Amino acid sequence: MIPSNILGVLTPAEGSRKIPDEEKCLACQLMGSALCLAGGIYFMSEIPFQGSNASTKKNPLWWKNSVKSAGLGLFGYGIYRGGEGWLWNKDIKYKDTLF
Repeated sequence: MIPSNILGVLTPAEGSRKIPDEEKCLACQLMGSALCLAGGIYFMSEIPFQGSNASTKKNPLWWKNSVKSAGLGLFGYGIYRGGEGWLWNKDIKYKDTLF
């Protein structure tokens, strides 16, 4: 029988650890924030429902509202993530980077 690693997905590995503050990176935080902001703007727009996906049978109103709500959540998380360290949680120490 072939061994499976499905249980490894559900339970944390023994080698996993919490990332200490000394290893947090400002450039990584800004890139994550920018990605969440861009993804949120994309999902809140009508772009995902244009073209071949324009039919109301494929995309009922409840689905469109769900996607737009998820976009709003992503946008909000991007704002939170971008302001972390200088607007709130000011005690975070970042590791030295080239930036």
